[in-house]
Formats: sequence, structure tokens, C-alpha cells
Amino acid sequence: SSVAVSTCRRLVIVVDRWINHERCRNYSIILIVLGYGLMVASTFLGRLPITAFGESVLPDYLAHWTGGRLVLDGQLANLYNQGTQFQLQFATVGQTSKLAWFVSPPFVGLLYAPLAALPYLASAALWTVLSVGMLLLALKLARPLAPSLSDNRWRMIVLVCFAAQPVLELLGGGQDSAFSLLVWVAGTRLILARRDVLAGVIFALGLCKPQLFVLVPVVLLLQRRYRSLAAWSSTAGVLALISVTTVGLDGVRKWLTLPFGDAYREAVQV
Repeated sequence: SSVAVSTCRRLVIVVDRWINHERCRNYSIILIVLGYGLMVASTFLGRLPITAFGESVLPDYLAHWTGGRLVLDGQLANLYNQGTQFQLQFATVGQTSKLAWFVSPPFVGLLYAPLAALPYLASAALWTVLSVGMLLLALKLARPLAPSLSDNRWRMIVLVCFAAQPVLELLGGGQDSAFSLLVWVAGTRLILARRDVLAGVIFALGLCKPQLFVLVPVVLLLQRRYRSLAAWSSTAGVLALISVTTVGLDGVRKWLTLPFGDAYREAVQV
């Protein structure tokens, strides 16, 4: 086993020598040109709002737009109905390769309602601008967390960030990851600044994507940040009350049971 460890160590050293400043910069630029170039080409070579790959522009955002549109249309009882969502998406963008299923908590539909008041393409363009803005703001807020890094190295980190596959997926698919990242960075900055109450409120907004923030109250409890935990719990309670008021207890129950359905498991596997 010691021979294997020594071999792995030497291999890591050899590989690490290839990762220098110039290669990081050049490969990142190549990935940005190819990645975003393919994204733009597939969009405008298709028949908008359908891309050349047969799916809607920003397919992940279409799901959120659908939730907001159903709220505006008063279709609260059918917020999680696949048939209702499909009919709306077919009428909006035409036939796509798959359903963009809105499965977020009920209150999220209210957050996207203002954006859903716009025609889909205009709304998708605005969401892309907002996503870039949230990503840049998150990076700006994260900068003081790494004070030992020089400005030159930080610029390299930003370049690599925009070349990374998750960011390409974020901007190409219309995901909400930039918002989640902004919540994490802003909440962390506030915690470090001892602004515990506001940090708890900000972290609770992460319940838009509950699976990414489920451990926040546990960490706050273990660190004995009771003011933050109280603020988090109060904000979470308000969001839960808004959800119940919006779709009723039956609607909340439908949302809670979604992950246990065969259709949901199949969609996740796909």
C-alpha cells in the first residue's frame, strides 16, 4: 500500500506541474469561447423559443416561469399538475423534448410571478441578466473571504468560474444557482460580521431550494447562534404561511409528496 501511495503522490506532483497560470488562463478562455459560443449558436440556429436541440430556451427557467404564470392565472389548485403545466408550456413555447416541471415550494411561484408577467423570451432574457448580476455580486461579496489572494489571482478565479461547467449550465439552462450562491455568500458574510438576525433571514431565503439549505438550522444550533436560528425559524414560518395561504394545505401536501412519486424519480434520473 505504501508503494501505491507513493505512486499516487508522484502522479499528483506531475499533474500539478501542468497546472500553471498560463494554462489556467488559456484553457478557461477556450472553454468560455466554445461553451458560450455553442450556447448562442444552438439558441439562434433553432426556431425561437425552441433551440436547435429541440428544447425551450432556458429549459430550467421555463419551469419557474410556469409556476409564476400559473399563479398569475389563478391556477393555484393545479400548480403541481403535470398536465396543466404541459398545456401552458405548449401554448407558450410549442412542443419541446420534455416537460419543464415546476417543483419548487409554493411561495416560489409568487416570487416568479412578476417575471412571468412578461412574454417568455423577454422574461428569459431578463432572468439571464439577473443571473449574471447575482453571480457577479456573489463573487464581489466573496472577495474579502480570501484576503491573502492577490488581485491577479482573484481575477483568475473569476475567469475559471465563468469557464466552469456549473456556470455554463446556470446561464445556458436558466437555473437558479446564482441566487443560491448569493444567499450562501451573503449569509456567511453577515454571520462573520456578527449581524446574526439578518444572517438568519437571508439564510431562510435559501428555502427556495430547500435541499441546498436543509442543514443551515442544524449548524446554527450547533454553533449556538440562537439569534440567527430564531430569525431563520421566523422567516421560514412566514414563508410556510405564505405557501399555505397561496395553495392551501392540500397544495402544500401535494408539494411535499412530489419527491416520492414515480414521475418525479424518473425525471430526476433523466
